[in-house]
Amino acid sequence: MSGSTVILRRRAHVVAGVALTCVSLPVLVTLIWTGRARSTFEDTALLVFVQVSVIWLVSLVAKSRIVLSDTGMTVVNWFRKYSVPWSAVHSVDAIPQVSIVLTSGRRIDCAVGGGSVIDNMRGNRRQRDMRSRIESFRGAQAAGGPVREQWDLHLVKFSALLAVMLAYAWLVYR
Repeated sequence: MSGSTVILRRRAHVVAGVALTCVSLPVLVTLIWTGRARSTFEDTALLVFVQVSVIWLVSLVAKSRIVLSDTGMTVVNWFRKYSVPWSAVHSVDAIPQVSIVLTSGRRIDCAVGGGSVIDNMRGNRRQRDMRSRIESFRGAQAAGGPVREQWDLHLVKFSALLAVMLAYAWLVYR
């Protein structure tokens, strides 16, 4: 598998995130435009902040994934991102959710591998499938660096969308 990359996602999270964003933004623009006769700018600014915050949180859920490569994996959860070399992986658990067990004993739970009542009733097939795909990709464990962990909040995108929507509201209410 030299040079290959596999991305594991939950399709429902991505579809729901895109659908909610595609519906929320036009609705917000319409509410700002039609609400100018019935509300104050302060009320509209609060609505903009709440709606953009919801869109931001949904986008954090939708971006969750596991990226497998020859050198290791990247686990992107809602708020954190982990870069894990294969040499740091001890095992992969699948019940009740997909978790990466590191050689240090630490566990990294994967947001895309979370269980649900339906998954449990079906015998956790999705989790077992993800575990087998991770294990099959693991292959030879080359020497790697440490596990890197960082915040992954996309605050610049959130701030930019908030600024654009507030500027639009300000122009409408001017």
